[in-house]
Amino acid sequence: MEPLISIVIPIYCNEGYLRRCLDSVINQTYKNLEIILVDDGSTDGSGAICEEYAVRDGRITVIHQSNRGVSAARNSGLRICQGKYIGFVDGDDWIEKDMFSFLEGLAELNNAEIAACGYYLNDEADPALALECEPELISQEAAIVMSLELTEFCLDASVYNKIYKRDIYRVNGIEFDEDITIGEDMLWLCQFIIHSEKIVYSQTPKYHVVTNAESATRKPFNSRKVSLVRAHDKVEEVVGKIYPQIIR
Repeated sequence: MEPLISIVIPIYCNEGYLRRCLDSVINQTYKNLEIILVDDGSTDGSGAICEEYAVRDGRITVIHQSNRGVSAARNSGLRICQGKYIGFVDGDDWIEKDMFSFLEGLAELNNAEIAACGYYLNDEADPALALECEPELISQEAAIVMSLELTEFCLDASVYNKIYKRDIYRVNGIEFDEDITIGEDMLWLCQFIIHSEKIVYSQTPKYHVVTNAESATRKPFNSRKVSLVRAHDKVEEVVGKIYPQIIR
């Protein structure tokens, strides 16, 4: 029996992208999925699309809540997850049909708490070439360094191209900081890495990141980006206790 994977999808006004995202999830070659859609107060047709897909696929649960931000949306999904593993997909992105089969295979084969794959950046330029890369076990320290490099092929500071053992989240109470609006992924991921004994990573890309000019991280500096500074401060606090050499 394949272990259950819980997928949390935070959604806020993603109407133009959401069907492609959800189709890529429900059509995965890996079938034992719990799909949790968290509609974070969308003002477009996203909420109705969520309900439409829930009727079509019994694996889908929909949560509607007032707009509280992506961290609160992910936390709402995490609190009801039942899977052995947790995964995240953003509502405007999409994934290769075998992504969760690929990640589950990496995790099970290596008895890893985190399994990560590469990703495509779907911007104006062509996506990166699909590379078949051998997976490797990496240390906590290396995983943290790689997650902060922010280069095209690295572990990356985002949570979406990975699966995580739910027991680590449950036992250690690792939730997203709802006061952080940019950089929340980086902080959550570093906390999860520190509580993980085995991390396996392959550069083989399976996730498609859709970037656009409206993304908060691509807009000119504004007051929201102060949140990223606060996220870095918290990462320093968490990581510095164990790996002070990384903080430099």
